[in-house]
Amino acid sequence: MSGPARLAVCIRHAGNDLVAAECVNLTGGAPDAHGLALCDDVSLVARSAYVRSGTEIIAHAGTLEGLVERVCAADFDATAFRIECVRTTDRFDIASLDAIIAVADGMRGFFPDLDNPQHRFLLVIREDGFWFGEIVVEFTTAYRKHHDKPYQTSNALPPRLARSLVNIVSPPARVILDPCCGSGSIPMEAAEMGLTAIASDRNAIAVEKARGNVAHFGYAVDIAQVDARDSLPTADAVIADLPYGIQLDYAEDEARDILASCARAAPVGVFVTKDDITPMLLDAGWAHVETFRHRKLTRYTKGFERTVHRARSVVFELTEPAAT
Repeated sequence: MSGPARLAVCIRHAGNDLVAAECVNLTGGAPDAHGLALCDDVSLVARSAYVRSGTEIIAHAGTLEGLVERVCAADFDATAFRIECVRTTDRFDIASLDAIIAVADGMRGFFPDLDNPQHRFLLVIREDGFWFGEIVVEFTTAYRKHHDKPYQTSNALPPRLARSLVNIVSPPARVILDPCCGSGSIPMEAAEMGLTAIASDRNAIAVEKARGNVAHFGYAVDIAQVDARDSLPTADAVIADLPYGIQLDYAEDEARDILASCARAAPVGVFVTKDDITPMLLDAGWAHVETFRHRKLTRYTKGFERTVHRARSVVFELTEPAAT
């Protein structure tokens, strides 16, 4: 089969640019407006924050009849199967259930088991036709357990957001530095994914809370009391929710000093703020700045918005290997 070999399915969140950024970095494919991304690799979907599943494509065609023909000719195991459907168009005059039944009828020699399937398949009906494949991976939502960390702070990053920040730099980053760690949201996500996390904060109480949280989950994270404006250890990437998150204004001079220090510590950085600080980043030794909106939506309010910046350092020189 020519063309992309896999399909990633993302959540749909119009106010969250991180969905696409994470999907591109983890799978190599950019999602369309419906959250579907044709890609070449779904092996990292399990650790994602916003990519729901990854599917190995078995067949695709411009018509349902053409798809059924190709499914019939394909060699794959479908013992005790179930077919799920994602539909993003009304272009084709056939009900989704009827399309599922037509494909199932083409899987000769196999029988469905809707309650306890051994194989789950995905039928996608899009403007460009019909796609069919087996769901091989789903996100684990492992970040959810971090909602129950013992030491909470009102301005801590939500675990899901913290996880997405790590995922837009890793891969390739293996060593993550958070110099403004607060209660430890970012290093906990990095550690849970098997990465090396280094963390610090100038506030002694925050350091103790972060240490307590990582210990609660059994993570090995080096957490020190350090002012982020001072010399920092080197890493593959630095990720920081700048003081004091989105809740309070911080001194511009202090922020510039933190950004400059971070630029000397890692070749790539991710910074979370309330407003766009691209000019400040450029002045502090960063370039190629990308910005992503993250808007929290609830049933009661339109929500508040963070701005996530991803940039590359123009002053970083790695004189020794990053800590491991």
